[in-house]
Amino acid sequence: MTKQYLHRVDAIRGIAILLVLTYHTLMCLSPGYEAKTYAEGGFLVLSDVRTALLNFNPIGQGWMGVELFLVISGF
Repeated sequence: MTKQYLHRVDAIRGIAILLVLTYHTLMCLSPGYEAKTYAEGGFLVLSDVRTALLNFNPIGQGWMGVELFLVISGF
């Protein structure tokens, strides 16, 4: 049985690395942007529009890059 090298996996790995890199860059450029306070119902408490935008854009979801990279490593 021969193993085939999948170049598409490298592309997905690159996307995962970029997600993590941009997340860490965002943390350096806007320290303390992460909303960590929850209301009684379990909803995030967002203090202003800036915090909402930084938390819900794709760059603010860098943890997904780590998860994706771990899934690819298991593949």
